[in-house]
Amino acid sequence: MAPRFPLDRAPDPATRHTLETQMNMLHSGRLPVMAEDRSEMLGWCAPLSYAPDNVVRAFMDLSKVSFQPQHAKPRNRKLAVTAFISVTQIPYMRHCHLIIGEADLGFSADQLRDALAGTMPEGLNDEEQAAYNFGKLLATQRDPIKDQIWEEFAGKLQKSEIVGITNFVGVYQWLALLTQLNGEDDRWN
Repeated sequence: MAPRFPLDRAPDPATRHTLETQMNMLHSGRLPVMAEDRSEMLGWCAPLSYAPDNVVRAFMDLSKVSFQPQHAKPRNRKLAVTAFISVTQIPYMRHCHLIIGEADLGFSADQLRDALAGTMPEGLNDEEQAAYNFGKLLATQRDPIKDQIWEEFAGKLQKSEIVGITNFVGVYQWLALLTQLNGEDDRWN
């Protein structure tokens, strides 16, 4: 199937440059961002390459701010987003998180694979388990969070951490929508 978002038809050439530069800076060139023939961007970058450059810059700024450790502990943030990915079942996002790995956060390959498969990784403390479960909740919740559920999470995570995780997973919800817009891609299965 022909690409839905070929780069030669993207309305703002600056957007492509911004996406490539920012993704390479954030992930040291480890993630697949561009097709080998350079005709299209991959995953969520493809539809985002059709957005105005100022939207892409604002999105990347929001992503970087939500990634800062003062908003949510890095391990909790990673657990919440892998739980979110396990529910949304978006192969490109799962593939990228297997590449990133996060060995610097102390997760084993088995823990990461389990988290992305929707299984609570072994060896987590209560707070980390709450972060993982909260990520799953954010992926499925469509109504206001009930008091009993809120109390369960607020008893294990600080309120500022809950908000930080929510902001970070919110960025991933946006990425998931864009990736879905790009359609099926068997490369990541």
